[in-house]
Amino acid sequence: MTIPGKAAAALAPLIAILIGASGCQGTQAPPGEPVMKKVASRGPGLPSAEGPGAAVRESPRPTPASRVPPDDEVHRRALAGRGAEVPEGHGAPVGAEDLDGNPLPLKKKGLGSAEELASALTRVQGDEARRRFEEGFRLTFCVDRGRRDLARARAAFEEVLQSQPTLAEAYRGLAYVALSDQFDVAQAEAHYRKALELRPDYGEVHYALAVLYSMNDRAKGAEHFRKAMAAGVPDEQGLARLYGP
Repeated sequence: MTIPGKAAAALAPLIAILIGASGCQGTQAPPGEPVMKKVASRGPGLPSAEGPGAAVRESPRPTPASRVPPDDEVHRRALAGRGAEVPEGHGAPVGAEDLDGNPLPLKKKGLGSAEELASALTRVQGDEARRRFEEGFRLTFCVDRGRRDLARARAAFEEVLQSQPTLAEAYRGLAYVALSDQFDVAQAEAHYRKALELRPDYGEVHYALAVLYSMNDRAKGAEHFRKAMAAGVPDEQGLARLYGP
């Protein structure tokens, strides 16, 4: 599912804030010689849209790495097709020493981490349900994206919910799967809201909604961001740039 037109339009100011725009200066030529400017390449045989004699547009300067937007599924998919390069992973790069050593490795700390998994497992009832929940969580948040399996993860979370329908953590997992698999924002939001209905102080879910609402409802996003920060969730996506500290 693609971002609806209204949300896509609302995303434009966000991208402008995070990326910005700057022009590339023309090359300085020796005195008496014409100034040469870099031009965006055109397809072979295609005429200029401005017509003969139109001024040549300068090429845009590449976006500095320090000003790329947050690296999450919403912004990664939203920027697809715009030519922007968005780095892989969540937040800062992690090294082997930052992983938990499982065949489906997780970061030790932070969003989608072994620490978050351990906390969630204390709320899951029954050995088999805990095994299935851990399987779903690791297949969703494994740092090696090639080992993720969102179909199996969804099945695992849904199976756990059959025996424990009030498990907020399973809805958090399903929401992330909905975004990562089909970029189904509506379904993800519904799952996140169900998770908050069951666990109002769920910091990771408040943070996820702060990301979603950054596209089209900054007031709601700010409220969820405030609650996420109060719960001690790390600001891995740099949302303080939008909502303030």
